[in-house]
Amino acid sequence: MPAIVGADGIESDIPINLSGEEALKLKESADSLKKIIETIEL
Repeated sequence: MPAIVGADGIESDIPINLSGEEALKLKESADSLKKIIETIEL
């Protein structure tokens, strides 16, 4: 989600309106990224 970022990190969120389908696709995308991140060895 969009946010205002300062020197100390996120200062505030910028609200956006998503349709039901858009919200679902965003969640699916986030879930996919989380799975990929779990496989990365740092």
